[in-house]
Amino acid sequence: MNTKLLLVLSALILSPITLQAEGKAKSQTESVACGTIDMLGLEALINAKTPLVLIDARTDKYFDGTLILGAKRLHVESSEADVAKLLPEKNTLIVVYCAGVSCPASKMMASRLIKEGYKNVIDYHHGIREWKANNKPIEKA
Repeated sequence: MNTKLLLVLSALILSPITLQAEGKAKSQTESVACGTIDMLGLEALINAKTPLVLIDARTDKYFDGTLILGAKRLHVESSEADVAKLLPEKNTLIVVYCAGVSCPASKMMASRLIKEGYKNVIDYHHGIREWKANNKPIEKA
């Protein structure tokens, strides 16, 4: 009898918490478009050879001819065909970056990718400016 009472009380107590957590998760999803990563996290993913696609989201106007080593160029104005060609799988881990914290391109590109159904999009918002300042590997485009 005590076990049944405990189960009923647990259900009553946990139900509002579960509903509150579900509501919070839903509202957080609406306001937070993607995950974020810092320089050390990105470096760890690259060094561990984690399968990912690294995207430089800068438009031609702001592109300086350098990329984080292994990155591909794709910006918010790219055609759907260009996006699909570079990112054929919606579950691919994608890390998007731009010039740095004052540049909105990575957030814009991440938002677009999520709206197009990509599931694993991360924003490296400090971008190539921080990467270069810390002498991390880059390449010429």
